Amino acid sequence: MAGSGHVRAAVVILLLQAVVLGQSANNRIEIIASALRNREFDSALQLLQPALKASPKNPQLWMFQGLAYSGKGDQKSALNSYQSALKVSPDYLPALEGAAQLQYEAGSP
Repeated sequence: MAGSGHVRAAVVILLLQAVVLGQSANNRIEIIASALRNREFDSALQLLQPALKASPKNPQLWMFQGLAYSGKGDQKSALNSYQSALKVSPDYLPALEGAAQLQYEAGSP
C-alpha cells in the first residue's frame, strides 16, 4: 500500500499530540525538544500547535517553533517565531540569538 506509511506517520503524530496534551508543561517541552534533537521537525511543529495554544506566552515554545522551521529551511517562519518569543519576553536570549543568526546569514545589518 503506497499511502500506508503516511497513515502510520499520521497516527503516530496524533498519539504524540494526545500524550503531549496530557502532560505537564515540562514534559511537553521535553517531548518537543526530543523531536527537535532527532531532527523530526514536522513532528515538532505538530506537537507545538496545541502546546502554543495552551501556553501562548511561553517564549521557549516559540523559540522551539523557530528551530523547527529553521531546520526545515523556512527561515521567514523561523524569524517570525523568534520575534513572537521576543514579544512575550524581550530579553529571552535564545530567541535573540536565533533571530540574530538568521539575520546575519541573510546579510541583514
